[in-house]
Amino acid sequence: MGVVTGDALGCPVQFEDRSEVAEHPIKSMRGNGTFQLPAGSWTDDSSLTLALLDSICQTETVDLKHIMNNFVDWLDHGAFTPYGYSFDIGNGTIRAITAYKHRGKPRQCGDASEWNNGNGSLMRIMPACLYCYSKQTEDAEAIREIHSIASLTHAHIRSNIACGLYYFMICEALDGKGELIERMQKGLDRGFAFYEKKLADHENLLCYDRIRNLAAFALTPADRIKSSGYVVDTLEAVIWSLITTGSFEESLLKAVNLGDDSDTVGAIAGSLAALYYGYEAIPAQWLQEIKKREWIEQLCEKANIVFNPSVRIRALASELRKENLDEDLIRQVIRDEIQCAETYEDRTVLFAAAAEIWKKWPEERKERNLQHVRCPKCGRNTSLAPGFTVGYNLNWHAHLILKGKCAACHTEITHFCE
Repeated sequence: MGVVTGDALGCPVQFEDRSEVAEHPIKSMRGNGTFQLPAGSWTDDSSLTLALLDSICQTETVDLKHIMNNFVDWLDHGAFTPYGYSFDIGNGTIRAITAYKHRGKPRQCGDASEWNNGNGSLMRIMPACLYCYSKQTEDAEAIREIHSIASLTHAHIRSNIACGLYYFMICEALDGKGELIERMQKGLDRGFAFYEKKLADHENLLCYDRIRNLAAFALTPADRIKSSGYVVDTLEAVIWSLITTGSFEESLLKAVNLGDDSDTVGAIAGSLAALYYGYEAIPAQWLQEIKKREWIEQLCEKANIVFNPSVRIRALASELRKENLDEDLIRQVIRDEIQCAETYEDRTVLFAAAAEIWKKWPEERKERNLQHVRCPKCGRNTSLAPGFTVGYNLNWHAHLILKGKCAACHTEITHFCE
């Protein structure tokens, strides 16, 4: 929602010179302007972000052909748009989609020339970054994934670097401590260190030298901040707007009032601002104006389930219980879901989530599990004394663990329910 909000906020003054914007600055969500659209209208930045997000949600992985098919659906049929038609289409993006339609090879459709360093990949890359973050992917693998998705439309290394630096800032915005500028600095430090090690030629990395030291960069006067569609200018404008303000609202207003490519600067600034300040920091009046807001939020909720294993398990259990299924069947379905997890980390998170669910089993379910427990010492069937814990082992066999004492001889008993 941060992306869409920033995009919609900047849409009315897109392509306007900064001096023109200053005569009627953006103060809230408004309509008309460049495309003569109602307030809350969003452009290609949000459309392609949502198209990428939808693809990851549908496939639950990164499928380049599926992503490009979504982009084609956007361009040709107006999917992922507020009004059923695509508009405000970047040159690099339309060339890439056209090439894909002709050849059907996603890895060969993005132009790798130096002249194709617009912000068309950076503006839509957030879902890929969040997906890699949620998978706890190693940095090298995450950057390979992000570069491959960015290169669908913009394959030059300079554009890829922008997306990579953005990924590291997202990671620190979510994981880091301290003020936003501190988190962003940590992210950029990680990013620069990564590329300095991985790139044989640092020429394109040097293009981003102004954002190496954010404390110094924050002192840059506004007239030295460009907000053009060039990817380096865009990333600088986004970062400058965030580190020189103190709230979601203030940062986005500063970003879009820079003019020029205001919707894209607003969209990217909105993505990072929302991660740091939170959804609740987005002004309610702005959200009320967003076109197709309900559909966007439903897609975001679906993404939360796909990206977050613990949320996924809880959502699965909730849906199964709505069907009034037997708890044994629900438990089996959850175990099957855990067994399908791709990584050790995912399985561990899923087990922890399942444990929380099982702790909340109804009392009668616990009672049924306490029956027919045989004491290993006296051999009598007994009900365990009060006390109920849930655990799991790392051989991927989930157990309900009941602990207590034999009612007859008081021997300590641990009982595992498969």
